[in-house]
Amino acid sequence: MLGDELENLKNAVAAGMRPFSGEQYAPGALAEEGARIRRSWQAAVFSDASDHTLKRYFQQHLTGLVKLCDDPGGIGHPGSCQPVLLELIRHLQQDYAVFFACGEAAPLAYHEDLLEAMAGKLRCLKGLLAAADAPAPLRKCLLGYLAEMAEPSTTARYSFRSLSYFSEWAKQLSAARLGESGAEERLNGLLYPLNFNQLGYFVYLRNKLIAAGPDGMAQLLQSEKFAFLFLPVRPETAYDDKWPSLEHMAATWRREIFVAPPLKEGIQTVPGIKMPLQLPVAHLAFLVRLFYEESQLPTTSLTAIFKFISGHFSTKRQPAISHGSLSKEFYSTDQQTAARVRGLLQRMITRINRSFFPVLVVANAIIGVLAGK
Repeated sequence: MLGDELENLKNAVAAGMRPFSGEQYAPGALAEEGARIRRSWQAAVFSDASDHTLKRYFQQHLTGLVKLCDDPGGIGHPGSCQPVLLELIRHLQQDYAVFFACGEAAPLAYHEDLLEAMAGKLRCLKGLLAAADAPAPLRKCLLGYLAEMAEPSTTARYSFRSLSYFSEWAKQLSAARLGESGAEERLNGLLYPLNFNQLGYFVYLRNKLIAAGPDGMAQLLQSEKFAFLFLPVRPETAYDDKWPSLEHMAATWRREIFVAPPLKEGIQTVPGIKMPLQLPVAHLAFLVRLFYEESQLPTTSLTAIFKFISGHFSTKRQPAISHGSLSKEFYSTDQQTAARVRGLLQRMITRINRSFFPVLVVANAIIGVLAGK
């Protein structure tokens, strides 16, 4: 019978770790409890339980371990179980990978423990990237990702998959001989197979091609500098698994450039009157991107989405939205655009609260008054 093997640890944390720090317990009681849990997991694997049952069993234990790690009641006490919890999570991840829920949000302690183990490597990598023989946009993109992941925060939680990706990303880039000439080609040769589908990196690749001009773009794609586009992409890995692969994004954009006919000013792709929107193209493109990321659109083909929007809508400054301009704004949203759209969404939420949740509005007003006293 498969049960909750974490019950003793849960009770210990609820009691302020007293059961494991009191005199009636031996100093190695926590370690022994961890060993008992591992033996129980091993017995479960060799039981008659189905794969579906085992997956649910290990998922429940991972969720329980994450909650215990995040519980401040067990931290800082004389017998804190934090090290044991982290060891159990790593054991699940390594020995029961087939049942491990990589999409689960990792506890902050796990992120901090990973960074501590990689501290020397990350310091070295930061220096190598800053001085690498590579274009500034590429270095800025990579250093930004490194800084983001190297500063764990309680407000930005990363999944186990994201942290594993970051660990592999840092490992490979650290061995890329970035201090030598030709660092840009070596970086691209690593980032593309790693499916580094970060928008900043994709924009760097796109801008590099655009700079070559219409005549030089096809030639550049066939040069050694872009030979990495023919490398196989690892399907099981990604910077963001919710986004299309870097290979798909690059292929879609190339088709838009070399295959899709350009839209001429004033010509509608679909007969009829377009709906005018009081939005700039950049704001519309960012809203489309948000809907796309949240899987709220009926297709994953960005080309089809761009064609539909440019054929059915107009903006206050562009009666005929260019298919290319919509694509460009979609991939290169800046912070100012994000701030304007966020303000629009916040005003919409305020309107919803005022119309449908008046009690919530009153409660927030009271909290604001009390906070000001």
